[in-house]
Amino acid sequence: MLAGRTHESFLLPNLVLVVTGFGRSPRGEGPAGFVLWQPDPDGDPEIADFVGERRRMGRRLDALFAGSEIAGSPIALGELAVARKPRRGRVRVDVFACGHEITARLDDLAPAELVSRPPSAEAPFWQQGVEARAARVRLRIDGRDTTFLPVARSPLGGPAACWSPAGVWAR
Repeated sequence: MLAGRTHESFLLPNLVLVVTGFGRSPRGEGPAGFVLWQPDPDGDPEIADFVGERRRMGRRLDALFAGSEIAGSPIALGELAVARKPRRGRVRVDVFACGHEITARLDDLAPAELVSRPPSAEAPFWQQGVEARAARVRLRIDGRDTTFLPVARSPLGGPAACWSPAGVWAR
């Protein structure tokens, strides 16, 4: 999970990554997530899509987020690679979607904590899982190092920069 700004002058988050390296649902399994990338805060987002290697995983995420701001977002085919376990206190996430390449390295992971969150307006489903907060994030977008300034709280209710080795979302 990443939610933040790529420039100090931006008032709202212009980068959000909510991705899983392996999701399982009644519609199938595989990497999937939601990606928002809006490099110009006055312009339209370049990505504001559910992304997956299979469209049916995107449809499942759309159903989970029904009633939220992102419900009904387009479903784009893309590639997602999420580390399954940390190496030397860090994990890497790679997203290839809508003509963009986003790579995030979450460094200095805190010890994992058990989380349980009730449904909210942004995330209208129950969340249970294990999360490790990242103290630092290194971000590259389309081959360029990019500043990342995390927001105080992610749209899902937890930390704005974290890795989750396991979890469940259910309505």
